[in-house]
Amino acid sequence: MTYSGVVKVGGPADVHELTDLMISKVAVGPMDNNAYLLRCRATGEQLLIDAANDADTLLTLIGDDAHVHLL
Repeated sequence: MTYSGVVKVGGPADVHELTDLMISKVAVGPMDNNAYLLRCRATGEQLLIDAANDADTLLTLIGDDAHVHLL
């Protein structure tokens, strides 16, 4: 599937898969904020960017991995 970057609150994340990195974009909250999860394919380490709202959606996006850095 081709990455479009188009996401809606309550909808699924759009995922851009690169060789070394996966970028997941999701829309959250009443202001339609974009949040991004970057995941290193080699280490599994994740970075969550702009976690503005909707913890349940973001926790589902992260999964069971506890190694997340919030910015």
